[in-house]
Amino acid sequence: MKMKKLLAGVLSATMVATMIPVSMAFSGVSAEGGSAEAVNAAMVASYDFTTDIGTGTLENATWNSFGTVTDFNDQGMNIGNSTDGKNAYQINNPLKGQESTTGYSVVFNGSLTVGTDISQDSFMGFNDITDFSNRSGNFFSVGTSGKSFHLNVAGTGDFDICSSEQMNLQNGQYVVTVTDETITAYVNGTEIARYNHDETTNSSGWPAHPGYYVGATAYMSDAAYFSLGSAAAYWGNGNVTAASVAFYNTALSADDVTYLYTGEYPAVQEPTEVDVTCDLTTEAGREGWSGYTASSFGATYTEGND
Repeated sequence: MKMKKLLAGVLSATMVATMIPVSMAFSGVSAEGGSAEAVNAAMVASYDFTTDIGTGTLENATWNSFGTVTDFNDQGMNIGNSTDGKNAYQINNPLKGQESTTGYSVVFNGSLTVGTDISQDSFMGFNDITDFSNRSGNFFSVGTSGKSFHLNVAGTGDFDICSSEQMNLQNGQYVVTVTDETITAYVNGTEIARYNHDETTNSSGWPAHPGYYVGATAYMSDAAYFSLGSAAAYWGNGNVTAASVAFYNTALSADDVTYLYTGEYPAVQEPTEVDVTCDLTTEAGREGWSGYTASSFGATYTEGND
């Protein structure tokens, strides 16, 4: 006896199954559910440094500059390399007071030349520093490797994740997403590092620091300022040329990051239908059926020989 479709229930050994619809368990992976509308709605602020930055009214943001900061007109803004931690462009923190259940993200477009200390010299971050020369104040900074992160918040805790790998960012896009569990970094839409607090080894090959996320997301929504260039109290900064920076009150997904870089979400692979013919009256047919077990389709298979 031959059947054209599989019915849920008890399969006798005399049945032959054909045209088994195979769902995503055997084909592609569904999209993460992101959308351009949701990403745009989550954006708190966006700053374009290819416009005039010298008036002090950058899209209504209060700003301060320390050390060497140069307006490159329509090419963006440059914060020169420094070993003494004095070169920075600082604005009021757009994420301050923003509530989020998933985390926060920062999207940077521009170029970066690493500093003297790749793992510690910063190129952006959040802080409460009003005088970069006095080497004090709370901060959460991103090192010029793009894979290094440092938190120092009085009364909350601190951590140092260090990587000496050089990040190649030339007229590109860097994204960092921070949750209570994970820090993830991307360059030009591709993940370059992920740190999960409950792992002993992370994607960048550096050991985990259990508990190092304590206070990171809370501080991003509490810090007074966001800085490009020097963002930490103790170290210098890389040579940063910034075209734009944007802030989101959500932890962007990998698909969201792809969309921000390419303008499109990854294609969704639709479920496919696989033609499987198995003569269950033969041993070979029963062995062939084992690769598509009846339980996968909500049915029960009973061995009945021939």
